[in-house]
Amino acid sequence: MFKPLILKSAAIVHRFIYKHEELNDVIQQGYLQFIELTYAYDPSISQFSYYIKSMLERQLRAWSKKQSRYVATAMDSAIINNILVDPALCDRNTVYLQFNELILMDEMQDFMKARANKKARSATVREVCYKYFLGTHSCKKIAEELDISYHAVYEVIKRIEKEYRIFLEQNSLIGF
Repeated sequence: MFKPLILKSAAIVHRFIYKHEELNDVIQQGYLQFIELTYAYDPSISQFSYYIKSMLERQLRAWSKKQSRYVATAMDSAIINNILVDPALCDRNTVYLQFNELILMDEMQDFMKARANKKARSATVREVCYKYFLGTHSCKKIAEELDISYHAVYEVIKRIEKEYRIFLEQNSLIGF
């Protein structure tokens, strides 16, 4: 009796995931979802026909989203090598330097976030950490936004830079 509804719902959902799921698999999942929804049905809420019609396609769509997360598209390794290789990373030393630069950037971001969340007398340090070091604001723009002097913001920037230099000197990753 509900076979046409299951087939229709499976066909609708299959349009969105046809690249990585066979129609028969979607139909099979439709039958499984139908059985699960039958057991979960509460007659006091609505009629069964209305319930199954609205819930079956919704459950199949949720299943398809979940399935699409686990699917990887196969690609030829020659294509990947040609696409992903950065010409700047042509030898061992440049790769090593690039990798170390990424590590230092992560360290700097972690340091600035920790410094921003450290208790201070005013919100200036927090704003400078996020807007200047982690953002793209200039010293002048931060001063205007916070309605304080340029020199006050500049002093905070220099103090944080000094703290960061000390942090880097004490860090075990530096000095290699």
